[in-house]
Amino acid sequence: DDEVSFSYWTEAFRNYKPYNVSRYNGARKGLVSDADMAAIGLSPGEIRILRANALKESGGAFGAINTWDNQIVSWGMAQFAGLAGTLAVLLARLAEGEQTLESFQRWFLAQGIAVERGPYPWKDGTTKKGWHVVITGADGKVHRGNEGWEHIRTQPLLIGAFLLAGNDPAIQLGQIDFWCNGFLRRAIDK
Repeated sequence: DDEVSFSYWTEAFRNYKPYNVSRYNGARKGLVSDADMAAIGLSPGEIRILRANALKESGGAFGAINTWDNQIVSWGMAQFAGLAGTLAVLLARLAEGEQTLESFQRWFLAQGIAVERGPYPWKDGTTKKGWHVVITGADGKVHRGNEGWEHIRTQPLLIGAFLLAGNDPAIQLGQIDFWCNGFLRRAIDK
């Protein structure tokens, strides 16, 4: 029952670069309650910080995608970043999570979007080691790391998979849990 639509920037747009997602329609907001967040371990204070801070980044749209800055692809409520690696780590957590595995398989794996840990091409001909995206294209070609993120930008079906995944309450809670543990609590601990 989900439907999303988006457009790429037009050539008339200043600072035009091909395959930059402009806007999208169909974001489903308000699917996760404070009680849902408390059930996965967020305190009332953490929930308030989440609502005041992280959800401002995307206007509360968990499927929000950015393909125009140097992160190649950023996605989600806090714009987890492709180049920086946080998006691949988030996807890995969604793929491993008991509450998110089924949704990850439906929205990502079924479309040829996977993640692996190991060496991958990064930027300027260098290689990094860690979690990275692995895309299997319709032609069977495999795209890893930054090449994978670049491939996603050019494929409306894959952009749509991210947008639709953001409308799944399990994916939303997975993003919230990842943000709280990976960002908020680490900042508080420092």
